[in-house]
Amino acid sequence: MNEEKGPGNTKEKKSDELDILKQLEEARKDSIETLKKLKTEVFKSSVEKLEETNLDKDYQRYAENFKQIPSIVPKDNIKLKNIEKIENDSKEKTNIFLDDIGNLPSVDPNIINRFKINTVNLLNSRIINPAFLDLESSYYYISILKMLGIEFPFTSTEIVGILKNYISNKVFSYSKNNVPDPINIFYGLAITTELDLIHRTDLINLQAIKEFLIAEFKIFIPEKLKLNHYTLQSLKMLEKSGIIPLNKEYLLSHVLGLDLLNIERFNPVLDIYNYIGFFKILDRKINTSKFNTLYINELKKHLTQKGSIDDLITNSAKTLLILSLLDMKNQESILSSRLLNFIIKSTEYFSLENLDKDFNWRIDKLAYKIELRMLFWSLLACTQYTVQNFLNL
Repeated sequence: MNEEKGPGNTKEKKSDELDILKQLEEARKDSIETLKKLKTEVFKSSVEKLEETNLDKDYQRYAENFKQIPSIVPKDNIKLKNIEKIENDSKEKTNIFLDDIGNLPSVDPNIINRFKINTVNLLNSRIINPAFLDLESSYYYISILKMLGIEFPFTSTEIVGILKNYISNKVFSYSKNNVPDPINIFYGLAITTELDLIHRTDLINLQAIKEFLIAEFKIFIPEKLKLNHYTLQSLKMLEKSGIIPLNKEYLLSHVLGLDLLNIERFNPVLDIYNYIGFFKILDRKINTSKFNTLYINELKKHLTQKGSIDDLITNSAKTLLILSLLDMKNQESILSSRLLNFIIKSTEYFSLENLDKDFNWRIDKLAYKIELRMLFWSLLACTQYTVQNFLNL
């Protein structure tokens, strides 16, 4: 569980890591001969081929655990059409977008129309390379379709074929042979909740999952921001009543006492996002005003001339979500508009261009995951904004 922190806390290493992210996001557009060695050495574990799912006896046995249905459609069966957004001011004060994980809303169609997304290629990608859909990529894929308002093309049998490869002792994990972990538990719970399958299968043991997650907090380490966030988010999905069986005061006192900007290997966007998200899940009534100026100014240090954060789509989208969590969208209207325009206009998702390159979404598992990840975070950010947030700058 120490994957987030480690030795090598130097500006040079941080710069190298940031350069890697920039190269990966832009690899679809540029020649990436120089990335071949990088991809092999740094991301070798991420690009290993997954065993393709076959309709064998084991597959059918798992499939019988579900009540068969022809196809799975979103709970609210949203179509891509103009719909009027009704804003509830009193609800907006208490609800945050993290509450929607497992039942994501659709993005305003007027905003979707500003994106350049080849939806045919997106939908066909699961057929062309089914082995690319590990638990994380499946979460992005399903969430993207929901936010675009596209009916899910999966059958329950297909979902089983994916999930069964990422369950160890009835708890979600990186693979059947790995021990469970909070991040993959989050992906698995979000998928089964979104598709309304969580209580319709004995493929997983919800009580065992809950006990595993609670055990993660027995020795609470505030600096493990990402793991803490995913653990808490997973517990939240398990609790229909919204009551989390944890000592909130104990967790809050440790988290709020953390000197965030000075933790080891501080990553501004990722760490601020996970930090704010964590205590907002615990207590959304908490006053964040003391954080607003400090954290927004820290993020603005990474603002580029393109109107992005670090020239990265994912970081820009997460910054938009941070502004939403801090209730700073109106105060930072110009920043919000610049970031929105960047994540929407800077690339064409699932394009057929540059498919002759070595690193592209159609032939490389890691490139596919990056394509999904960028689109997922961009759409998630857009669920919190309206067309009125796009200023004419």
